[in-house]
Amino acid sequence: MKIVKIGRSRLNDVVIDNPSVDEMHCYIIFDDNGKYSLINSSVNGTFVNGLNINREVALGENDIVRVGDVVLPWKSYFCNAPAPVPDPEEKPSNFLVWAILSAVFCCVPFSIPSIVNAAKVDFLWNNGRYDEAYSALSRAKTWFWVSFAIGIIFWILYFAGLFSEILLYDDSYYYDDFYY
Repeated sequence: MKIVKIGRSRLNDVVIDNPSVDEMHCYIIFDDNGKYSLINSSVNGTFVNGLNINREVALGENDIVRVGDVVLPWKSYFCNAPAPVPDPEEKPSNFLVWAILSAVFCCVPFSIPSIVNAAKVDFLWNNGRYDEAYSALSRAKTWFWVSFAIGIIFWILYFAGLFSEILLYDDSYYYDDFYY
């Protein structure tokens, strides 16, 4: 049996320096039968697949464990390599503000995919799906630039047409009526 203690205290096996994590937050146990279980000892919340737990819970291979605000790569704690500690500071910006600005100032139909993908970034990151979060961020940026480029082309053509109308405006036919 192997027990991994997780928390903010330096006495734990996995130390997570985050104010949402208690000094001794939880234990993950790998028993002799090959089963994983999690025991919560925190008041700040330990979540398995988004559900707040307050008792011992059996963990499945695909379960997502979150302590406080931090998603744990818990399966890696039971291999021989040193356990990686998640760093919530590395979370990328979701690009949502730029996606919304492209909808307001550029081209709405092409900015909708940018907004949708930007909105997915935080959800995916908070559920430990880091590669998918970066992929959604990349798609959000791509659609932002497509919308931006089409918006720039539109505004250039609009102002070119406006200025050409002003420069080529012929008002002589209005004055011809007064002379007859």
